[in-house]
Amino acid sequence: MEKIVVIDFGSQYSHLIASKLRKLKVFSEIKSPELRPEELKEVKGIIFSGSPLRIVEPTAPGIDKRIFKLKIPILGICYGHQLLGREIGGKVRESKIKEFGKTVLKTQDKSGILEGLKDDELVWMSHNDEVSKLPRGFKISAQTENCQIAVMENPKKKFFGVQFHPEVSHTEGGLKIFDNFLKICRVKRDWEIPGLIEEIIKDIREKVGKRKVFLLASGGVDSTVTLAILIKALGTERVFAFYVDSGLGRKNEAEEIKKLFRKSGFKNIGLIKAENRFLKNLEKISDPEEKREIIGRLFIELWKEKIKNFAPEDWLLAQGTIYPDTIETAGTIRSERIKTHHNRAEAVKELLKRGEIIEPLAFFYKDEVREIGKELGLPDELVRRHPFPGPGMAVRIICSDFSFWQDKKINLPEELPLGELEILCQKFSLKPYLLPIKTVGVQADQRVYNKPVLLSGKTDWQTLQQVSSEITNHFKGLINRVLYLIYPETFDPKTLKLKRAGLSKERIFLVKEADWQVEKLLKEKGLWREIWQIPVILAPLSFSGLGETLILRPVLSENAMTADFAKIPGPVLQEIVEKLLLLPEICEPKKVSPIELILYDITTKPPATIEWE
Repeated sequence: MEKIVVIDFGSQYSHLIASKLRKLKVFSEIKSPELRPEELKEVKGIIFSGSPLRIVEPTAPGIDKRIFKLKIPILGICYGHQLLGREIGGKVRESKIKEFGKTVLKTQDKSGILEGLKDDELVWMSHNDEVSKLPRGFKISAQTENCQIAVMENPKKKFFGVQFHPEVSHTEGGLKIFDNFLKICRVKRDWEIPGLIEEIIKDIREKVGKRKVFLLASGGVDSTVTLAILIKALGTERVFAFYVDSGLGRKNEAEEIKKLFRKSGFKNIGLIKAENRFLKNLEKISDPEEKREIIGRLFIELWKEKIKNFAPEDWLLAQGTIYPDTIETAGTIRSERIKTHHNRAEAVKELLKRGEIIEPLAFFYKDEVREIGKELGLPDELVRRHPFPGPGMAVRIICSDFSFWQDKKINLPEELPLGELEILCQKFSLKPYLLPIKTVGVQADQRVYNKPVLLSGKTDWQTLQQVSSEITNHFKGLINRVLYLIYPETFDPKTLKLKRAGLSKERIFLVKEADWQVEKLLKEKGLWREIWQIPVILAPLSFSGLGETLILRPVLSENAMTADFAKIPGPVLQEIVEKLLLLPEICEPKKVSPIELILYDITTKPPATIEWE
């Protein structure tokens, strides 16, 4: 199959590039810049990605210059645009005015990769440096107010560079730019899911051979589609699945999964009750990365225990890992780790090295996985389930023993200029508060921990979107998440404190019930399908030292690599708040803490991640 290779210089957006190409029916693959030119000889086109590093830094990654002699079309994006310019004779310098966010691109030559675009195009910029001198044979095709060489091209060599990011949805003509590049590459457009299913089945049969496969199914879309295609390839007698009831799933999850599996015709499905085992190992853990590592290790232990009476060489472990899971766990050499996926814990990586794991969907994106599931005949309620993290509620319940705050490696913004923040928020008639907690985010393609900012005051969603963007851009590297106060209307920030709290049964019960109430109400209002995902987060913030804080994180996304916050209508949000405040009564006779604050996450990804841990 003909393909385009995306050379990944560490950008979290590399998967967005590959995903866009697949939407245009072209197979795309991500490779590290250390690859040899001879590996690219059969490739129809090459794309250089962005990078978390600046090209002027001594440690910035380069490329083998022999690649430019392969006579293959090349498109450089952001860092890749600068690299292309520098490596073939141009010059790069620090930008006089750095650009972050939306800007207007003025097109001058609408041929080549800009064919069919408007005179003025909205594009997304994120750069500190720029090409200051064109390489020989290049021309300027477009510029912005602050970037003279925003698009450059050499039509003869079929080399193109764009300073902005066509892969993000904020660049309105981005898909058209990729479409134009593919036309220039003259690549076949034959990447279609129905035809690919047979290829997946063939690969499964070759890898598994005469062995049997064991799958720990979570009931989520990825593991369920993995189970379905394994059965399609190997038959029901060679595929054994167990749903692990870790106690960290949604409310009534085990019963719901059994019902859906039966509806899908799955056989050889067992149940492993392991709630006490997971809680015993996690109850004193605050570090989110440590939680993920422990959960990954426990899954492997359970698998080994289940097959201990069988010859290990007769079995493979299957996982529902998909393509984005690998990039956020630093799946390529240059990519930074955003989180440790539980399918990439150290115990799992050891099995991968030994070839004892099969991951049939490891090169597919979430939307493609859903399409595969649909083609395999899975019921809509399985294929369209909201994404749910493998570690479950463990990463939606923030724990605190205070020691995690004392880690000097964590980038906490003690130097944050609060006066500047207050002035910025005043023009929107909002008050900012820095919360005594931290959350993970993505900035410059790297994992960072920062304190979130809470805003209060009467306003609307449009204003909140604007102020959230301004805060995270103005305080880049210091603030990566912005929240809005839903309940109560006002409060004294001096009385709000971080309390000691672990992963207790009571806290798990509370967040499960909150999650269930939100899901139930959104389904009643016909909004469930419109929202990609709505994590409900439990945070150990309290006025009295006895209460809890709930944070709603509704997002809109296509592939989880980028996301906007979803705007729930006011009347529906008010009903949600009323339901959540009644939780202590609903949960009786089980005693749970009162809800003292309800917050709404109004941050895009990036700079925030979708989940909080």
